[in-house]
Amino acid sequence: MAENPSTPARRLTWGLACAGAAILLASAAVAAPSDADFTRLNQSVALAHITPRYARLAEATAKLDQAGQALCQQPDQARLGQARAAYVAGFAAWEGIQHVSFGPVELFFRYQRTAFWPDPRDVLGRQLGQVLAKADPASITPQAFAQGSVSVQGFTALERLLYGDDTLPRLTAKDDAARFRCAMLTAITGNLAAIATDTAAAWGAQGFPAEMARAGQVGSRYMVPTDATLELIKSLHAAIELPIDRKLKRPLGATADKAQPRTMEAWRSGQTLNAIKANLAAAEALYLRDGDPTLDQLLSGPAGRADLAAAIRKQFAAVQQAVARLREPLDKTILKPDQRQAALRVVEQGEKLKRMIAEDLTEALGVPLGFNSLDGD
Repeated sequence: MAENPSTPARRLTWGLACAGAAILLASAAVAAPSDADFTRLNQSVALAHITPRYARLAEATAKLDQAGQALCQQPDQARLGQARAAYVAGFAAWEGIQHVSFGPVELFFRYQRTAFWPDPRDVLGRQLGQVLAKADPASITPQAFAQGSVSVQGFTALERLLYGDDTLPRLTAKDDAARFRCAMLTAITGNLAAIATDTAAAWGAQGFPAEMARAGQVGSRYMVPTDATLELIKSLHAAIELPIDRKLKRPLGATADKAQPRTMEAWRSGQTLNAIKANLAAAEALYLRDGDPTLDQLLSGPAGRADLAAAIRKQFAAVQQAVARLREPLDKTILKPDQRQAALRVVEQGEKLKRMIAEDLTEALGVPLGFNSLDGD
């Protein structure tokens, strides 16, 4: 005979089930970051991660400009070496903040003017050649240069002027072409320093970090705090997508015979692998260390997903372990079977990490990424 639903035992079972469901619902309600949590995250990460990195870029590009000026005052091997060292330091500072493409760096095409890359059709090569051929001094005055083609204004163009077996002979030749080449070089270094200085100033404590802290208030560019958090998550996503998809996967090609190593970033200066490492280090810092709270802390604490936070940390370690097997010069080594396999392993691990950020992290925090953070479509 079937049990009567109205018996005391059945009522007790039903009551316990309802109580359990209520406890689960209450737990779910607790495990959700508040607007205040997101506001603290936004400002702290901005101040701990973005502000100091733009400050370092401003400092490094100022030194780069000084080195460029010194090289052109007296071109010789020693000063060329110093200018190249300053380039490497400045470029490393840029790679450490390259993933942040929102806020003040959006203004006046600052981002594109700092580094025109990727450039699969070699627009830079053609336009740089045209500028050098015309050798018009009016085109490289600070104002005219800053308003001209973005392709010739930044690190990517500077690399072409500083690296190559013919670099020093072209700078030391006592003719108009050499003088204009040096003027072009210092136009770029001065432009980079000006962009970095202006951007760093706008990311000062009372600048854009304060704007992110105002998210949800009347007059803010962000309607709710999570809109500002989305900018940080998009930057985290970009810090993984840039090195994995654009700097490794695309040049590797579908097969070894379709590889395009000369489309890699900074291969002329031998900084390809360092750039990838800098991007991934910045991603890990943005997620794990920079801020109080950090994204990791928000996920572990208010969001109640310590398991996911641990999994993301583990995956960061897996990516770093894979990257450690790569060797410079990357544009040459990836043509070797073992290094190609190592690079493909980095791509595999990086894509897994990217999915965890784009899908799992955003779902857990209730801040969906929703589109490709780099293409913005």
